[in-house]
Amino acid sequence: MKRIILSILLLLFIVTFAFPQDHAVDKGAFIISGTVDFYSSGGDLYWQETIIELMTSNAYFFAPNVLVGLKLGTAWDFDEYFRLVIGPQLGYAAGKADSKINPYITVGFQFLYTADWNYSETGTNINIAAGMIFSLKKHLGLVMEAGVDLSSMGGNSGHIIYVGVGLAGLFFKGN
Repeated sequence: MKRIILSILLLLFIVTFAFPQDHAVDKGAFIISGTVDFYSSGGDLYWQETIIELMTSNAYFFAPNVLVGLKLGTAWDFDEYFRLVIGPQLGYAAGKADSKINPYITVGFQFLYTADWNYSETGTNINIAAGMIFSLKKHLGLVMEAGVDLSSMGGNSGHIIYVGVGLAGLFFKGN
């Protein structure tokens, strides 16, 4: 386990400091964020209810303003419902070296797992999201995001509309 953690830290160090990134959305920059999302769901797959979701995401900028990353989220209600999503994302973030606000849009494909007391099932999820990262400090930002999930599982479909707020670590060399 220590080797895995050290390998991840070494990779982050190399990605962050081996390339001269000017700002948070420049080529070679890396962002790790976590949000608390509140969402409303509907369709054949979901009951009409509001649920809290914890979402974490990372993004690596392989070209200026263009990102690839991974999203992982878990949601639950206060009775019995549990939901887990994980999958890749691709997106675009606007911004320059002097930008204090970086708007972005992402599209992702996720694997979906849901469970309650009686059953569990897997499916797929398409996520479309837009948001903004407000720079609080050089390497710390406030994230605000809104999006929609289009889910399919066992012949049923559903949708989730969500808004979230959280923090982001902005890893770039900069001045």
